[in-house]
Amino acid sequence: EGATARLGKGTISKIAYSPDGTRLAVGSSIGVWIYDTESNKALDLFPMYGVSCLAFSPDGKKLVSGSKTHHIILWDVTTGEPLRHIGETHERVYSVAFSPDNRTVAIGRDEGNLTLWDTETGNHIRYFSGMGGEEGSILPFEHTGPVHCLAYSPDGLTLASGGYYDRGTEVRLWEATTGEHLGLLITEAGEMDSVDSIAFSPVRQILAVGWSDGAISLSDIKTDEPPKTLAKSLGTMRHEVLCLAFSTDGMLLASGAWDSTVRLWDLKTNKLIRTLTGHKSKVLSVAFSPDGKTLATCSKEDVRLWNTEGGENRSIINHFAILDVAFSPDGKTLASGNDDNTISLWDKKSAKRINTLIGHTKRVIDVVFSPHGETLASADYNNVLLWNVRTGENLHTLSTSENYNYSLVFSPDGETLAFKCPSSTVHLYDTQTKKITTHSKEKHWVIHLTFDPDGQPHALLGGKNRNRSLWNIKTDELLYSLTVPKTKRYTLDTTAFNPNANVLATEMRDNTPVSRWNNAVWLWDTRTGEHIRTLTGHLSGISRMAFSSDGEQLASGGHDETVLLWDLKTEIHPRILIGHKDGVSNVVFSPDSKTLASTSDDGTVLLWDLNKVIANSGENRGK
Repeated sequence: EGATARLGKGTISKIAYSPDGTRLAVGSSIGVWIYDTESNKALDLFPMYGVSCLAFSPDGKKLVSGSKTHHIILWDVTTGEPLRHIGETHERVYSVAFSPDNRTVAIGRDEGNLTLWDTETGNHIRYFSGMGGEEGSILPFEHTGPVHCLAYSPDGLTLASGGYYDRGTEVRLWEATTGEHLGLLITEAGEMDSVDSIAFSPVRQILAVGWSDGAISLSDIKTDEPPKTLAKSLGTMRHEVLCLAFSTDGMLLASGAWDSTVRLWDLKTNKLIRTLTGHKSKVLSVAFSPDGKTLATCSKEDVRLWNTEGGENRSIINHFAILDVAFSPDGKTLASGNDDNTISLWDKKSAKRINTLIGHTKRVIDVVFSPHGETLASADYNNVLLWNVRTGENLHTLSTSENYNYSLVFSPDGETLAFKCPSSTVHLYDTQTKKITTHSKEKHWVIHLTFDPDGQPHALLGGKNRNRSLWNIKTDELLYSLTVPKTKRYTLDTTAFNPNANVLATEMRDNTPVSRWNNAVWLWDTRTGEHIRTLTGHLSGISRMAFSSDGEQLASGGHDETVLLWDLKTEIHPRILIGHKDGVSNVVFSPDSKTLASTSDDGTVLLWDLNKVIANSGENRGK
């Protein structure tokens, strides 16, 4: 309650066309998005954390999705409502497949579990198991590790599974109705190889297998009894094949690889037709439209739609993950650093993206506005870039001899930009002279950077002893030391300064065996280095903290997917903000302290109306 908008749609894992071709399902870190294939507009979101696999039923009425948090949900495609949960266990779900008659769904999990379930009742039907491993050994399940790909033959009589075994990965064939083990696919040399993807031709009993060495092989399971040899090879690529899909007429095969490319193969000639490029990371899933005219492909940050005849990239559906966020000084705009190497500018009121800044060559991990709001600084693993916010022009690129520049912070007058590197070198960039000075403190590392109200650059330092020190970077003076009890330990990157009240917040954990996961926020007086207050409430690690501009509130994000909001003047117990599908990675207040933005490892940002949060929590406490 209190969340007013979400920025971002989460990172992508899988895609699938509905049988009639009017819908495209996109599995993401926050659920299954349903898109209209004519307009490419999102129609619905089936909420589910960490979607790892999905499949439409052959009649198009249902969709099954599995997640890395052990859940399997059967959805009504028309209403978007969950029909039932299937086979809840403690194991991660890697693969799902509907039988051609719509009646059953096969599920591949961790630890080699391959099971069959009734879609109408949700009841378990059977395990697929039999002889496996070395000759003479009997295993309860054929695969001993994750079953990461499944495919039914077009007649529904055979189920193929690709999964881990002690020697690597393997493909096994099963009699779908009885669960009988039919055979193990091996290479022509007779040795096991690593399997990453499988797919059945929709018109013939041809099984395609993608191997880790880049080879794609075809096997006719009717003529091979039992199948022991992969009959035909389409060729070898340099990177492992992660996904495969046949066109509905069985004449084309698409393959997606680790090297970010998609290849289209003619199965009449077994020749490569064309290579499709454009993805920025490995290709995770491929799917043909039912009419065969469009090929959908996805990496974690986007879905691309290609014309199969000419190979043109017809359109792109962006699903980049947001890694960092910052408010403009007037509070009207947000900037986000994204994992597709871009920066997005968002209108806070409408939650719409208004501009995209392109110039980074790696993931953008840090963004910050200058105090006057005209300049934006952003960092990737190699460089810091400065931007004109109004025009989107890249003004300057700052390069250092070290990689991974981050923790950007402007001085109050905007004339100095500070950032640090993993070696704990601090760089101060003068925006007027365009010069960089480098600073370090021997036998210390930099935990956090800040400027005091007078514009002096300060850093919180760690050293070999348990104490922490505040360092004036320009004067090289150690201002004070924080004494940490022996029963406590720090989380190094989780700190926040409140210069208005001379207060520093740090995460502290008990270091005793009985209460080692007791995470608390300690408040310190920055003038004396004394501990003044302890705030408790987090049940797991604290990832980031921030003070509001008036200094009256503190927000802390946790690995337990929650944000805690502390009223430092009146409240003892924090308000708990729930909405993210993964750990909270950052929290940022708007300049007027009325809105809180929180980023998550699920790749999204939630905007919280703090007046609503306070009002809702007051009503709940009144009850």
